[in-house]
Amino acid sequence: MVEELSSYTPQDLADLDALMHELSATCFCNEELLNNALNDANVHVYVIRDEGHIVATGTLLHKTYAGVYHC
Repeated sequence: MVEELSSYTPQDLADLDALMHELSATCFCNEELLNNALNDANVHVYVIRDEGHIVATGTLLHKTYAGVYHC
């Protein structure tokens, strides 16, 4: 089941970091980055758990821009 992440445990952070390492050896997730994402009203982090572990994640970023754009 998909759930929106609003808080996390140390195991959740470890699971997310492991998922990032699967993308690239240089990708990572640490507490500062995760807190920044969770505390940003424009960012929504979704996860899928299997037997209590996060096995997949997705992020939705919603930004509204005001103003006129010129080409």
